[in-house]
Amino acid sequence: MEGLKVIRSAIHGYGLVATRPFRAGEIVLHGDGVLYREEDDFDDQYALILPGYEAGPDGEEGPPMFWDLACQSRWINHSCDPNSEVDSRWLEDEKSVLAWWVALRDIAPG
Repeated sequence: MEGLKVIRSAIHGYGLVATRPFRAGEIVLHGDGVLYREEDDFDDQYALILPGYEAGPDGEEGPPMFWDLACQSRWINHSCDPNSEVDSRWLEDEKSVLAWWVALRDIAPG
């Protein structure tokens, strides 16, 4: 996690702070996780809810998928005014997801 550090937080137990500046539009972090489908049994506390990338039987968008964050990205953006947003894309060949966070505005260290 270049440019980020995990810290203790009174709100959620842990959080991330920047150790270097990030510019608006810059990728802050790539997240790693485990993909679950709607029918799977899992703890979704740190899961991203993703669109149904796999098409349904009639070609419509399938049910949502859940990307359970398995890295330190789970501590990002516990805020009512987040400074980044997550984006993702479906990796068809791997039947998996690539997720990353982009700075919404300039982020100063600390």
